[in-house]
Amino acid sequence: MILLVEAINKMLEELNKRKEYLIQTERLATFGTLLFSLAHELNNPLNNIYTSCQILLEELEGENLEFKRELLLEIEKEIERVQKIIRSILDYSKPGQKEKIKLKNLLNETLYLLRGKIPPQIEINLEIPEDFMVFADPQQLKQVFINLFKNSFEAIGESKGKIIVKGLENKDYNTIYFSDTGPGIPAKDLPHIFDPFFTTKGNKGYGLGLFIVYNLIKNNQGSIKIESEVGKGTTFIINLPKEEGKVINDRENS
Repeated sequence: MILLVEAINKMLEELNKRKEYLIQTERLATFGTLLFSLAHELNNPLNNIYTSCQILLEELEGENLEFKRELLLEIEKEIERVQKIIRSILDYSKPGQKEKIKLKNLLNETLYLLRGKIPPQIEINLEIPEDFMVFADPQQLKQVFINLFKNSFEAIGESKGKIIVKGLENKDYNTIYFSDTGPGIPAKDLPHIFDPFFTTKGNKGYGLGLFIVYNLIKNNQGSIKIESEVGKGTTFIINLPKEEGKVINDRENS
């Protein structure tokens, strides 16, 4: 009997080691993907800055002030682009403390932070019960919703539209439905929507917002998926634990 208990304990210890290894491997893989994409993405504006500086150095003695002004404005624009990318990465990497959160309060705080950026033609409905709780890092969860709201603002654009946030209670976790009435996303783009630096917005987007959303939800032991159809809008479905110690797997998000 003692030998059996020892064998079981040894097996559990080994399983725990393998679990930690898999978690670390997944984190390293995500970090490696991010670093590779980051290096590629930063290389473009830095090359543009370098080229503009070289031309300016050659034109120091020239008289074409308007051309020099355009080059300096291009340098300024590319530096701002690099700064935005770096700020996004810093937001993603901020550590925090998890706690039980009243989601409706957190959403109202998030909207207060965004108060000057909410387009007047977009209606926002929070259909969340007052006692709807999740267990997460409040700062990271605010960043999740800041990114989702901004994503919806940009998707809806100048048209009239709605953003609706609903909550559904389950046994061990709660589900959040974040929907907008934007134009929707083509089916071919959906598998890449959480990839770093993938964007459907052309030069207007950096492709980090939803990548950060995905990883912050994972950091909080949750799961997220997207449902979208062109012409019918988009819904993000987020599952988060109600209590400490619960980890949501992808099957619970199906």
